[in-house]
Amino acid sequence: TPCNFVSQKTLNKLYSTALKAVNAISYENIGTVEFIVTPDENFYFLEINTRLQVEHAITEITTGIDLVYLQLHIATHNKLPFTQKEIVKTGHAIECRIYSENPSNNFSPCTGKINILQLPLEPFTRIDHDLEKEKEISPFFDPMLAKIITFGRNRSTTIKHMSHSLKNLHIHGITTNIDFLSKLITSDEFESGKFHTQLLNNKKTLNKLLSQNNNSDITELSKEEISIIAATLLTKITTSSSQKLTRNESKTSRWRTQQWK
Repeated sequence: TPCNFVSQKTLNKLYSTALKAVNAISYENIGTVEFIVTPDENFYFLEINTRLQVEHAITEITTGIDLVYLQLHIATHNKLPFTQKEIVKTGHAIECRIYSENPSNNFSPCTGKINILQLPLEPFTRIDHDLEKEKEISPFFDPMLAKIITFGRNRSTTIKHMSHSLKNLHIHGITTNIDFLSKLITSDEFESGKFHTQLLNNKKTLNKLLSQNNNSDITELSKEEISIIAATLLTKITTSSSQKLTRNESKTSRWRTQQWK
């Protein structure tokens, strides 16, 4: 957000139409009014989602409004703490959904256990997740693992932030769409803004992204990934040795593992 080809004039019309729609049904909570916009900037109503959207983070980042808090505030006080004119959007934001899925196998869900996890610690980056090492990814829930949201003063800067964050996100033990997303957001179609809802239905485009994804030999790890694996193994070895030492000491004398009071 914002869309790279929709003018401010059309955006204002969209905002106005959305407000008329929710006022017509006396809607009083968080919701999303969805439209589809054609290349010549004609727009058509799709639906109203009467709930918090998965993409709510990009609205929060570009407006500075905590929508989760706002939803609770409305339910409690039944009044917005600001007016429509006070809402100002700045900058650009992009959100990527991280899924446990295999893009090369028709994006089918994947299961397994996370044995190595490294999250990017980047500026202008937000990560919504509940990930941890040794977490079991089962087939009984939605395959979305996390959301990465980046912010920048313009579209190109925000894409760079996202590309860097994806490259520094490492989830091992399960198959994910991280590499596929990295290729997608740096593709000519995405960088130029010439993409649409049917982009991945184009076999030529999809095969190009998948072939780029498959060209990277997964058996040839980068220096950074090797360092992560080495650090993880060292931690396990150190922890195991410490536990053995503690057990051995406990057999002879308990006071060594206790602190004086």
